This record gives sequence, C-alpha cells and structure tokens, in this order.
Amino acid sequence: MKSANISHLFKECHEVMTVREIAQTIRCSESYILDMIHRDKLPCFSVGRQFRVLKSDVLTCFERA
Repeated sequence: MKSANISHLFKECHEVMTVREIAQTIRCSESYILDMIHRDKLPCFSVGRQFRVLKSDVLTCFERA
C-alpha cells in the first residue's frame, strides 16, 4: 500500500494519534496496530500506559509495506 493511497484518509487526523484512532481510520483491529508496534514496524512513544504514534510515522510505515 503506498502512502499516496492512504494519505487522504489521514487528512483530518491529529499529528499525534492513538492506536484506536489509527485502527478506526484504516478500518483494522487495534491488535493489528499493536502487533506492528511490538514488532518495531511502527515507531511510537508512551503516554502513561498508552501508545501514541506520529501521523507521519503511520504514513511512512504503510508506504514501506
């Protein structure tokens, strides 16, 4: 999947996204996003016990896929 194909989906999204927001935007399960994070395919940072992901990292990740 190329970034150009999904970038329009993220147009209205915040620059920092939660796992749930990413999953809802691309219509997949939260566990799929968490799996990508745990396999170090999607960079993230923690806020308490929750992960946050930069929108630019999401687009880059799916561009590489």
